[in-house]
Amino acid sequence: MVFANYEGTGVGLTASTVAVLYENYSFNTALAMLLFDFFFFFLLGLYMDKVIPSDFGQRHNPCFLCMPSYYKCCRGSNRRAQVDPDLIE
Repeated sequence: MVFANYEGTGVGLTASTVAVLYENYSFNTALAMLLFDFFFFFLLGLYMDKVIPSDFGQRHNPCFLCMPSYYKCCRGSNRRAQVDPDLIE
C-alpha cells in the first residue's frame, strides 16, 4: 500500500522518499525485513538439509547443533597434544 501510494501520485521512490514513514512503515523497513528473511530462511534451509533424511548423506539428530560432538574443536583427542617420551630428558 505504501509503494502504491507513491506510484499513484507520480512521486515514486527516490533517495529522499525511502525513509518517509507512511502509517508507521517505510521502504527501508521493507528492505530490512527482506534482508532478515533472506538470512533466516537460508539458515533454516541449511538446518533442514541436515535434519531431513535424503538419498545421499547422513541424517543428523534435530538437536545436533547443541551437541559438543558436532563441533570438531570440542573433541578431547584433538585438543591434547601427544608428547613423545624420547624428547623429554
